[in-house]
Amino acid sequence: MIGRACREIDEPAAAGVYPDYMTRARNRAYVGWAAETVSNAINMLLTAHGSGGFAEVNVLQRYWRDQAVAARHAFILPALGYELYGKALLGRTDGDSVTPLV
Repeated sequence: MIGRACREIDEPAAAGVYPDYMTRARNRAYVGWAAETVSNAINMLLTAHGSGGFAEVNVLQRYWRDQAVAARHAFILPALGYELYGKALLGRTDGDSVTPLV
């Protein structure tokens, strides 16, 4: 999904073309899914490792902190991406958007 999202951003950019709404909405959903998946994976690792995973000397705490911050970026929020893509699939691309950042 991330490879496709990257291609659907990079290729039109290289050609000087702005992607259509459906492509942009789908990419928002893909990026949100990736952030959610990475967050879940890191949480599983930390659960398996125990509380020592949060010690400052443990690299896992840095991964956890970095993904926690990145996953809260307005463009990456999974629920928002899913909603935008769902509405686009239903043909709701008019002024009914929850954000202008599509």
